[in-house]
Amino acid sequence: MNLARTLIEKPLIAWVITLVSLFGGLFAYLNIGRLEDPKFTIKTAVVVTLYPGASAKEVENEVTDRLESSIQQMEQIDFLRSRSMPGYSEVRVQIRDRYTSADLPQVWDELRRQVSDVQPRLPPGAGPTVVFDRFGDVYGMFYAITGKGYSQAQLYEYARELRKQLLTLPDVADIVIAGNQQEQVTVEADQAKLAANNLSTDDLAQTLALQNEIRSAGRERVGDLLMRIAPTGTLDSLDAVRALPVGTTAGPVLLGDLGTVNYGYAKIPNALIRYNGEPALTIGISARARVNVVNVGAQVKAKMRELERGRPLGMELHVLYDQPEAVDDAVKGFVFDVMLAVAIVGVALGIGLGWRAGVVLGVELFLTIVGTLFVMYAAGIELQRISLGALIIVMGMLTDNTIVVCEGMLVRVQKGMSHIDAANQVLQQGQWILLASTIVGILAFSGIGLSPDAVGEFCASLFAVAAISLLFSWVIAIGLTPLFGFYLFKADEGDQPNPFDSRLYRRYRGLLGWVAARRVPVVVSLAVLTGVCMWGFRFVEQSFFPNSTTPIFYVDMRLPLGSDIRAVAEKTRGAEKFLLAQNGVANVGTYIGGGATRFFLVYDPETRDPRYAQFIVTVKDQRDIDGMIPPITAELEKRFPDATWTVSRPSFGPGGGTPIQARFMGPDPGVLRTLSRQAQAILHKDGGMVSIRDDWENPVNVVRPIFDDSRARSAGVTRRQVNDVLAYATEGITTGVFREHDQLLPIVLRAPESEQGMERLLTMQVFSAGQQRYVPLGDVLDGVSPQTEESIVSRNDRIRTLTVSAGVTYGSNSVAAFERVRHSIESIPLPPGYTFEWGGEHESSTIAQESLFRQLPMGFLGMILLVLFMFGRLKPALVVLLVVPMSICGVTIGLLMFRGAFGFMALLGLLSLIGMMIKNGVVLVEEIDGQVSAGVPRMQAVIFGSMSRLRPVALAAGTTILGMVPLLWDPFFKDMAITMMAGLAFATVLTMVAVPALYVLLFSIKGTEWEEGQQPGDQHGKT
Repeated sequence: MNLARTLIEKPLIAWVITLVSLFGGLFAYLNIGRLEDPKFTIKTAVVVTLYPGASAKEVENEVTDRLESSIQQMEQIDFLRSRSMPGYSEVRVQIRDRYTSADLPQVWDELRRQVSDVQPRLPPGAGPTVVFDRFGDVYGMFYAITGKGYSQAQLYEYARELRKQLLTLPDVADIVIAGNQQEQVTVEADQAKLAANNLSTDDLAQTLALQNEIRSAGRERVGDLLMRIAPTGTLDSLDAVRALPVGTTAGPVLLGDLGTVNYGYAKIPNALIRYNGEPALTIGISARARVNVVNVGAQVKAKMRELERGRPLGMELHVLYDQPEAVDDAVKGFVFDVMLAVAIVGVALGIGLGWRAGVVLGVELFLTIVGTLFVMYAAGIELQRISLGALIIVMGMLTDNTIVVCEGMLVRVQKGMSHIDAANQVLQQGQWILLASTIVGILAFSGIGLSPDAVGEFCASLFAVAAISLLFSWVIAIGLTPLFGFYLFKADEGDQPNPFDSRLYRRYRGLLGWVAARRVPVVVSLAVLTGVCMWGFRFVEQSFFPNSTTPIFYVDMRLPLGSDIRAVAEKTRGAEKFLLAQNGVANVGTYIGGGATRFFLVYDPETRDPRYAQFIVTVKDQRDIDGMIPPITAELEKRFPDATWTVSRPSFGPGGGTPIQARFMGPDPGVLRTLSRQAQAILHKDGGMVSIRDDWENPVNVVRPIFDDSRARSAGVTRRQVNDVLAYATEGITTGVFREHDQLLPIVLRAPESEQGMERLLTMQVFSAGQQRYVPLGDVLDGVSPQTEESIVSRNDRIRTLTVSAGVTYGSNSVAAFERVRHSIESIPLPPGYTFEWGGEHESSTIAQESLFRQLPMGFLGMILLVLFMFGRLKPALVVLLVVPMSICGVTIGLLMFRGAFGFMALLGLLSLIGMMIKNGVVLVEEIDGQVSAGVPRMQAVIFGSMSRLRPVALAAGTTILGMVPLLWDPFFKDMAITMMAGLAFATVLTMVAVPALYVLLFSIKGTEWEEGQQPGDQHGKT
């Protein structure tokens, strides 16, 4: 079939492809989903169980261990990590990478069944266990609500109304409110009045619990109706609580006569939030999947403006993070980079091939890009950092096929062939070779697309977009170039001088002759150069993911274990004022007792920790952050030496957390602490580490009243009564619920403020049920013993695990710091039964790279098989494949010269570079083989074939390099751009020298295999 004749004589086919690509791409651009960063599934659930009154060890043995034992039976589990603290159990469940987001709902259902099976075996007072399986949800529209003079309850009421109204928007998925203090009804009963009326706290608790209990009173038929019987008497106001009779004495005693009844808040809060120093709530809004976040943001803002008139005077709504705006800015910036790359490539091609060919290549490149957008829209791939970056990465590769077809047709037309014959000859010779080499380029990215871990999922759109765009570029090159060339290429341009007679070609021809004559020394020299560059690669700085350009940074504060959250809140005020006073700071959000709501994907919020506070500092210009962090860190450490400070920026990709973590595992806390001290000594000695600590720290103080069983039995007092009176004198006892509209508020019974405090505990009295009177608490206690106990017990896969962690001096390379201490820490002798492993950035990077390299063999095997099938012989394939290791030369030199780091994205750049090298090698060897098959003497075929491929290979490499220039200013892609630009520049030179040298060497071609009178390109004129 003469495809070229069909395409030229029946132009409707080409114009349909053109118009569908153009208008489909424009439609897709206007409607495609937009994100700042690609989504990846956080395959983590958090299982939380409360066990009030239990020590960390009791929680570990009686709750955490039983839950872990049941959960670990699930085959989907990758690992379990748990924390057992006084009264609190937390188990983090990580699912294996091979389970996709579509599998997770079923996995979480099974997790709940496993957790439910354990509930009957939990001790009394523990539970119920709650499974948080939406731990990875992102609430990218993140606001703070403040109001001077308003209570937390009033702020919360407004936030709830705002949530109710915003959830009516069709593309809003969920809204969470955080920072609300637990409102409660507080009954402060004076113990002296209780004793005077011979009432115990049990009497009050029982009365309150029974009075507001919802129980069925039955139903009865009345005529034809069935009527529900509903007695009155529920507690529906504070006055009703105050008027509640208690006790069984002859005269009525009202609860209000025994103390005060008021609204209040929990004495010890779980978490606190402030915005610029003011008490605040936060409200996080998430969008539905696969929608345009920018449009959702516009809908939310419009709805908020509509509701603004209903906002109470003095309440304010502050933007903490605006994902739609960030996405809009990011996509606009990326699109500008893409358009700039298209312009650069188009101009370069116009200069290299002439304006007519430049127009053809520019138009086809644009159509390829918009056509790719159309396919992306149909496949549900959003516009985001990775997918748009992929378009720039493959920009030069998108022109490879078109360059080969266009240049081949142009040369033949200039030599006098008809447009149809010229196009037909080019397509017959190269269309399937070009398709195969395009697939080779796609397979270079396959390790990314097949990697199932979080990093692979984060970068998966790179593979998808590369595959779509490269295949589409082949379709465009084969389907449109013949017609566009027919319109623009002119035969009269054949009068121009022979392009192979230029100075560049003459010098290249001379170089090829010199290389062919010295093939063995040249190949050996290239092998030595490759070896030296491999050795030099060890000096390239290593990294994982670079810092994000989001204009925020984190300041983490940790007080010693056992610190009161109220003391933490007090100490944060000084740091808050200091941060707000810094030049360039826009606002400061303070989160005490845990992290913020997950407001963007790579933010990993700290779970419950009362001694922890995080300041999220928003700055006016992200470029100022690097200069701000070191002095801020030094000043905070100077002003607040009793706290541990960590100041950091968010990273672009998955991972995060403290970069250096060493885990010691074994049964004895004492031995684990000894190992921790040794590791921390090594880290301190290094001098480049900061925030060195372990997650167990020191045992905390505990007040332990000594209960005397015999004296208590004689007095008719139980241990539970002693615990209750101590709780009554401190935090209070929850005795029932108070119904207020749709909220259930706990009713808490506690002593008045004047009777609280550690020094008054032993002066309290406890009611004796046997004697029906109060007895001094000291009569049933044998004193108070101050002791210490573990405040936290961490475990990995049910084994006690102590983690030593450290950060690095800001601006330092964490990989280099890790390598400095690695050997010393690994050399710490471990007693029998104890093990060690690395965590942190090293673990994340290792997992990501292992996952990637598990998939790479399949991609490389596919590339090798394709190369073998294309040539059908071993030697030509060897020529192509032996050039691949030389790709390291340019990478090493470029990264060292431009001070780049070899991280995960640079690794992806290296893989794509390998694909481009193979593709260029295939095109060159195929040209040489074609000339040999046409009867050209072999040495002449090597030199003339290399010369004829010099321009398309150089143009393809040059356009790829120039097209990546915009990425040099993007911190995320910078190292990848350096890797590919420097690597491809060197690889192109080496390819055009190494391939002829290897071909001549492997095929034992002699210099005498030459026919005088022939000129490069003569074979193109044959019909």
